[in-house]
Amino acid sequence: MSGLVLLNGNTVVHTGNGVDHNVAYTVPLNTWTHICGTYTGANSEVFINGASFGAVARAWNTVLLGNSGLWIGQPDYAASQRFVGDIDDVRIYNRVLTAVEVRTLAGYHPMQVSSWSATPASSSLKLHYVPEQLGFLADGATITQWDDTSGHFMHAFQGTAGNRPQFAASGINNRPAVNFNNTRFFTRSCNDTNLGGNNTTILGAIRQSGNSGANRGLFEHGHKLLYLRDATLQRLTFFHLGENTDKINSPSDFVNLIAADSNMIYSVSHSLSVCAIY
Repeated sequence: MSGLVLLNGNTVVHTGNGVDHNVAYTVPLNTWTHICGTYTGANSEVFINGASFGAVARAWNTVLLGNSGLWIGQPDYAASQRFVGDIDDVRIYNRVLTAVEVRTLAGYHPMQVSSWSATPASSSLKLHYVPEQLGFLADGATITQWDDTSGHFMHAFQGTAGNRPQFAASGINNRPAVNFNNTRFFTRSCNDTNLGGNNTTILGAIRQSGNSGANRGLFEHGHKLLYLRDATLQRLTFFHLGENTDKINSPSDFVNLIAADSNMIYSVSHSLSVCAIY
């Protein structure tokens, strides 16, 4: 017997005829997640979105007994444990796929950076928030929690009703987005073990809908502050709070280079000696 099971929404289980292989991962709602389990006869390995969560030694009896059936959407031993959602592109191979093959089948995902790890302290990808996993909400509904899909459980919260961002069903390019304004924001407690030291890369997609106020914050952690600066100059600025100095400024009117308040994908990369804006 062999299979893949979601347990309590926060664990992916590669089951076998013996001790199961459990990996901690909160599967986001309303977002496609690629899950793969391989077994060599001695080791089980679980991949999520093309990233390996490690291999463990397992001694499973894989000999089929009698007329063993194939079950999709529920395990054969419990009709009450049925999956709720959509399943697509089910594949079963009679050999162990390589990590490269699994990644190719999974398609691109940020977890596939070469230095990703299920342990936050040793992983380069720290956070990943996608609005699609909030798709169960009605357009305009307020958001209490935005789940992190990096595999590190770094969920963002807003407990105060008047400060909760809103779900926008057609926010950017008719795709879901999260709407912020001068009262709405997310926060969470964290530390440098989670978000790293001086080396940082921040990426995001934005569509500005207002430029009132001198500064409009996008991201802050520790000494790192990324914001849109000045209502007139409209510069993207990376600021070091500890040194009280700009590390890099974009050209003026950066957010309107293509068109006024257009959709924009930005990236800021910073190390102790080099900083760049894309």
